[in-house]
Amino acid sequence: MWRVCLSLYFTLRNPLAFNKTPTCLGRFLKISFSTAKAGCFNIYKENLKGNNMTINEFIVLETKRLKLNNIDDSTIIIKQILSYILNKDQQYFVINGNKELQFEEEKNAKEAIDKIISGIPIQYITNKQEFMTEEYYVDENVLIPQPDTEILVEEVLKICANNNCNAKILDLCTGSGAIAISLKKRMMKSTMFASDVSIKALNIARKNANINGTEINFIESDLFDKIQEKDFDIIVSNPPYIRKD
Repeated sequence: MWRVCLSLYFTLRNPLAFNKTPTCLGRFLKISFSTAKAGCFNIYKENLKGNNMTINEFIVLETKRLKLNNIDDSTIIIKQILSYILNKDQQYFVINGNKELQFEEEKNAKEAIDKIISGIPIQYITNKQEFMTEEYYVDENVLIPQPDTEILVEEVLKICANNNCNAKILDLCTGSGAIAISLKKRMMKSTMFASDVSIKALNIARKNANINGTEINFIESDLFDKIQEKDFDIIVSNPPYIRKD
């Protein structure tokens, strides 16, 4: 069977082989193709099935690949990618580490890891970022909310707690909406406004407000240009970094 398969492989890779092959062998190959191709491809499929990596094997192998590319927290990143691809929490990997990955699962996970190596943040691949314990949708149209920005939210909460105020608040350059939404969730009686010059960013902020069940007044505006509301109690902003040049 293997000789037939090799002959078929050679013939398929070399379309002119029939013409260049001695007549008897050529006839043999033609007959072999019609009678044995199913067997050959079945053997090929069986071999593929036997080569699937387990979850644990994939984690070990791809962690090494990230480390070779000087990427920190490699194991954490690999597990986050698998969690996203398989739609499973990471506890699943502890219990099912010896489970084989399907071909498409392995392929998609490797493609995602290739993006990580190319410099794309994992948050833009999974479209998820946690901020103040809530989950936010993010993509390349907004900056990724960072843990340091939580300090800004906490400071506003302190001010409002000390003054017992039902504040009217503006989040300028809202981006993903993380600051405004976090404040609104913790200050339900406040009136929250959020502005951004980017329509795409505002659409994402609206999506995040819906995900987190908050009512925010969104305004398309370049800083204060189109903001008609007055008398804000608090204006908060964490605008994009501006290059010196």
